[in-house]
Amino acid sequence: MSPGDTRTAILDLAEELLRTRSFNSFSYQDIAAEIGIRKASIHYHFPGKEDLGVALIERFRLRAGAWASRMVERNATPAEKLEAYFQAQFEILRDEGKICAQGILSAEFNALPERMKESYMEFLEEQQQWLVRVLGKGQELGLFADDRTPEELAALIQSAMQGSLQIARASGRPERFQAVAEELVRRIFTAPETVSLPDAAAS
Repeated sequence: MSPGDTRTAILDLAEELLRTRSFNSFSYQDIAAEIGIRKASIHYHFPGKEDLGVALIERFRLRAGAWASRMVERNATPAEKLEAYFQAQFEILRDEGKICAQGILSAEFNALPERMKESYMEFLEEQQQWLVRVLGKGQELGLFADDRTPEELAALIQSAMQGSLQIARASGRPERFQAVAEELVRRIFTAPETVSLPDAAAS
């Protein structure tokens, strides 16, 4: 296995463990045993677990940035971007019961190393500001009916999505997430009937 492949394999497994357990519930020994490498190989790429955690968050940030760039390349309208955002949340819910990365990092925030906290806060702010820009432009174009400020709406959406994702996953009741998403669509979109949301209960 090449160094690049080893690094990717470590990150892939660390992400899996993060989203099925939590960041503080797995060790380098767990990763080494699963991949079949020595712990020294992990330390070569990530000297400490904090370094691994920061790299994971950077991976999430790059993934989110690439997703946003695809929306731009498609010339998506603010309404289409927000609809795609909601659809992406449904994909998280249906991802084999895994915990949303933002959800587990938020829950563990006080126990995270300092550099991870800083990186995660930057990631959250990036997500918030993306929503603010989309909502602000959509309000200018008359695509969104809610008269709250873009900042207030962005905070509402993020909080409602994260909270309902965790409740739906823990309770095994995906319809609870569906109800929240549909209510947000009804309240925010000028033409909610044009918005297509997946069925949260579908496999």
